[in-house]
Amino acid sequence: MRSILRNFLTIDIERCTGCRLCELACSISHFKAFDPARSRIKILRFQAQGKDVPVVCRQCGECAAEEACPKGAFNRDPSTGAMRVNPELCIACRLCIDRCIFGAVFLDPKDDSIAVCDLCGGKPLCVEFCLTEALRYVPSHRVGLKRSLEIAEGLASKVKPRAYVLPR
Repeated sequence: MRSILRNFLTIDIERCTGCRLCELACSISHFKAFDPARSRIKILRFQAQGKDVPVVCRQCGECAAEEACPKGAFNRDPSTGAMRVNPELCIACRLCIDRCIFGAVFLDPKDDSIAVCDLCGGKPLCVEFCLTEALRYVPSHRVGLKRSLEIAEGLASKVKPRAYVLPR
């Protein structure tokens, strides 16, 4: 049985400035070194659109990377629900990288191991370093509420105001 995430790492693309402090925070958290190449979050720059997009594991309920692993090296942390990779089982076949629909499973350039965001054990350092709050770690009920509001605002913006006359 899958554990339920208590919190989610959310991304607000409109707030991301591309400062890459999250990449540095991640490498410090996991390797005690400023080495963004080893980060488990990557910032992609879309020059034409003027957008910076953080790419990080979305902790999918049905994880395609987990399902693709021939050795069962992916599992969930029971306390956070975050995906993690067991280095004892992983053979670095890279099927997980190919199958992740968000492109959020990475190959560590130093030791060719598979890397995925583990939410820093429930206290993601990238969130602490994100000065614009483009990254937030929020309770699951807040994620659903925010998404509902976004959908409602989108629908409301498409409705043309009309004068309604109620039937007698």
